[in-house]
Amino acid sequence: MWSPRRSLGASVVAAGLVVVPAVGLTAPASAAPVVNTFQVPLVTPNSIWSCGLSLYCTSAPVAITGEAPGTVTFPALSPGANTNWTYWMHWRNLGTGASGVLTIPYSQAMSVFTGAGLVTASMTTGYETIAGTGVFPVP
Repeated sequence: MWSPRRSLGASVVAAGLVVVPAVGLTAPASAAPVVNTFQVPLVTPNSIWSCGLSLYCTSAPVAITGEAPGTVTFPALSPGANTNWTYWMHWRNLGTGASGVLTIPYSQAMSVFTGAGLVTASMTTGYETIAGTGVFPVP
């Protein structure tokens, strides 16, 4: 005759033998891509110098994560535009210390392997007043 404790132990082992293979056969979860809007907008001057009037334009850069593991995509700012303008995206993975700078044409998207972890990125144009900056997780 089995004691209640021994019966419980046998039940747990039997359940483990049934549940573990069933869970192991499921496909790994894949998240949909996430659009991360930068927390600090890009601020650029748009001034009329002859009359001393200073105006500023703001835009909110974005980064797309989750398309591929450890990869960030910076989308085109002006898709289809025929322009030679470029901007720079400075990035750093805060977990690994990996970093880099991308020169990105306004009309093209560009992806970079940053590795998984918390990533910070700053967008500069060469004439910005405040660089657009964001911090976001990369799966």
